[in-house]
Amino acid sequence: MIKKLTSKRGYVFTYEAIIIAFIFLSIFYIGYAVYSYNLLTGVEEKKNAEQYHKAILLKDFFIKSSSFPGKYYVDSYYRDFLNDLNIQEKTFDPLNNFSKFNGSVQFIINPNIYDDELSDYSNDLKNAGLQELNFTFGTKTFTIYSNVYNNPPTTSSLSISGDNILYFTENAYIPKITGMGFGSNFNLYGCEGDHIYFKVNSEITSASARVMTSQNNNFAQWADWKFASPIVIINQLNQSLDNYDVKVVFDSEEYIANNQMRVDCGDVRFIDENGNELNYWIEPNTINTHHTVAWVKVNLAPNEHKIIYMLYGNPNAKTTANGEKTFMFFDDFSEKKIDTTKWKYNFNNPLFLDDTYANGMPFVYLSLDYNQYNNGKDDAHIITYQIFNDHTAIRFHANFHKKYDEWAGFYELNPDGTDYNREVITNYHWGGEYLRAESSVSDEDHDSYIVLQDLSLYNTWNTYEIERNGKTSVNFIIDHDGEEIHKIIYSNIYTGELPIAFYARRFDDSTTYGYIPTNDDEKNGNISIDWVFVRPYAFPEPKVKLMASDVIFTVNGYIYEKPLNSVFRSIDITPNLKTGVNVIRILSSPLPVNFEINMENDAFYYYLTLSPRNITIMVKS
Repeated sequence: MIKKLTSKRGYVFTYEAIIIAFIFLSIFYIGYAVYSYNLLTGVEEKKNAEQYHKAILLKDFFIKSSSFPGKYYVDSYYRDFLNDLNIQEKTFDPLNNFSKFNGSVQFIINPNIYDDELSDYSNDLKNAGLQELNFTFGTKTFTIYSNVYNNPPTTSSLSISGDNILYFTENAYIPKITGMGFGSNFNLYGCEGDHIYFKVNSEITSASARVMTSQNNNFAQWADWKFASPIVIINQLNQSLDNYDVKVVFDSEEYIANNQMRVDCGDVRFIDENGNELNYWIEPNTINTHHTVAWVKVNLAPNEHKIIYMLYGNPNAKTTANGEKTFMFFDDFSEKKIDTTKWKYNFNNPLFLDDTYANGMPFVYLSLDYNQYNNGKDDAHIITYQIFNDHTAIRFHANFHKKYDEWAGFYELNPDGTDYNREVITNYHWGGEYLRAESSVSDEDHDSYIVLQDLSLYNTWNTYEIERNGKTSVNFIIDHDGEEIHKIIYSNIYTGELPIAFYARRFDDSTTYGYIPTNDDEKNGNISIDWVFVRPYAFPEPKVKLMASDVIFTVNGYIYEKPLNSVFRSIDITPNLKTGVNVIRILSSPLPVNFEINMENDAFYYYLTLSPRNITIMVKS
């Protein structure tokens, strides 16, 4: 039955008709709303697109209007030099009048890592008449150098504000006129990616290139050394690291095979940027290997990037490596006696034996073999008088011979007979036959250890290191068969001062648990010690990078490619230069390159360095 609805005027409607009408009205309103939204959105998108395209056009016009050369160079620079250049690079010149763009465009030149290198000797450049122009963008300052500009305006009046600002990034070359002139001779400076143009009006009598880090470098006293490899050291902490020993790893086997280094590394030296020799020591067992380890003592300011040099290539040089001057504590037992100012020990007639490393170099080691001394005591040991805090590291070259009761590291036996405060490499019998890294504090209930499940660690010479990182951790590193084993303990850490100790213990016949030797010749501890040192330790440690990459540049299209260590000495580039305009392009170099140009008297010259940069351009839309 169809229900009806009667109005006051007598019209009759069915409920079904009302529902259908409501549905049609709803569809109409929804459709209208969608249409209106799409229409308005389309209009807004069209407006945004127009603003975006307008901003792009304004940005492109700004770049084109601001290309090199600007309007603030001296007339002779235009007349006698720039008009002869055929510059193909996309350029941007901060020496321009930007007043017509004020309120609509602003720019930021982003510095790169090579700006810092160049600024290291900017004072010398200024002393030679080269002026600084500084552009400040927030907290960053970008500097260009020039001696041919004429009262340029600053960018301080160039600013924009508001919400509708679009950001663009452009890659372009910035003019940095970096050079120094001395009569008819001049020096040019450039970094990786730079293009250097220069013009001379007379014959070039000589020209050379060399890598540099400071204009004041003077290595005359090291003239007998053929090679100098730069090493970058980066302090990752916001604190000073004084008398800190940094680890430098290099491939002496390759240098020796190429007749660049003595077979005993006796010609290796480490110097600072002023040519001052630094204290160092080389782990003798790593000489003439692909993984030669040297330790160099340096002072590092907070967050400092320091450059030092490794010199080599002098066949007549004798080693000056000195562990005593390099470390907080050092001993290599080379004099075949125990230094009683360093060690206390509990046996008579210490046994020193001769041996030879795999590299053919002889060495002397202390044999801490309990069977040799058999002094009726529970152990044979040596302990340092000196004690060390919880931010130090011990490193030693040793051979653990037995699977029973030997230990080495930070260890102290208290007057009451307890020895729970320790951070050691040990095979104390209760833990089984394997060596283990162990940290303990206070009592037997506070002991943490990591078992080194590798029996090949026995009866082989390995280098062990224990690094105490305060209350945070104890790091254990074992150099074994050319590989490093890393273990870290985070609990039960002793933070007090501890001496260094090496122990070989007598077999305890009452032992009923842990590892029990079955043969008599396996009983009683026996550890051999080659060398040992202690150094400061901070985490994270400084980063050390030996710069061994090639330096590549072109001179008028001719390619020069040399290892960095040989480029440190000057390279003759005279044959590929000419009277008139010359172009040098630095394709690859981790450090700045200095080009020295020498000419006849009464010559004139101009130069220009174009340096690649990222430029952020902000456009008000």
